[in-house]
Amino acid sequence: MISLGVANAANALGGGMPASGSITRSCLNWSTGAQNPAASLFSGVLLLGGIFAFGPLVGFVPQAAISAIVVAVGLGLIGRGSIHTILRITRADPTTFLITLIGACSCRCTSPSSSA
Repeated sequence: MISLGVANAANALGGGMPASGSITRSCLNWSTGAQNPAASLFSGVLLLGGIFAFGPLVGFVPQAAISAIVVAVGLGLIGRGSIHTILRITRADPTTFLITLIGACSCRCTSPSSSA
């Protein structure tokens, strides 16, 4: 929370976009043209309302369907043009990108209780 506050303070000084605690909500705020932290508060309240309204129904959705949604959203966040640009900018950027990619692809995505 402290780093989020510092980032928002720096954005205020530099004319950047306010960031929220979730990359998805930050992208939502950016795509809808939000210009102040009140948008993050509003989306958080909507999210909380959705959790209370639809939370009990999530248990009936198969895990495979939820996994497919997560993968589809993740793939939607990747832009081939952006990757090409990142790989050309500096020497450190491709290294950071490849280390992050390999680390993310090699992580085991199971909860501790389900490992045998």
